[in-house]
Amino acid sequence: MFFYLPQTNAPLAEFVLEDEKGKQIYQTTLKINNSSGVIGVSLPAHQNVSPLEAGKNYRWSVALICDTEDRAADVVATGIVRRVELSADILRQLEKAEPRQKTFIYAQNGIWQDALSNLAAARRANPNDAELTADWESLLDSVKLNQIAKEPIVQIEPQP
Repeated sequence: MFFYLPQTNAPLAEFVLEDEKGKQIYQTTLKINNSSGVIGVSLPAHQNVSPLEAGKNYRWSVALICDTEDRAADVVATGIVRRVELSADILRQLEKAEPRQKTFIYAQNGIWQDALSNLAAARRANPNDAELTADWESLLDSVKLNQIAKEPIVQIEPQP
């Protein structure tokens, strides 16, 4: 899941993912220490986290922990993500596509998390690639997120 983190004095953030019934699937604390930018959180494959089920909605939340002693002061953002099953046609297109084209295939089919993940990984691997930067800005502009399109992609590791 991706979210935008504005400049903050909060040292920590908490990411939580719940199923449709409100059952917690995953929770992690992120050490943000004055970071700002676009942040991605992935579900760890090596822990006891079940893969998300296709066709189901999941609620995510990010809480900026401003005061560890008083969590009532947290600033919280929430969203919904839905796991979709890729059609045979999309899978065929992805199999034939170059890495850069995959982002466009995902985006054209409304599969935003994969489009963002694919492009963010390419940008982290090639931070000075002007085409990837332009692709990122174009993708975010297409969903009216141009105000954060020039923000950095921040890599933050979850705390153990």
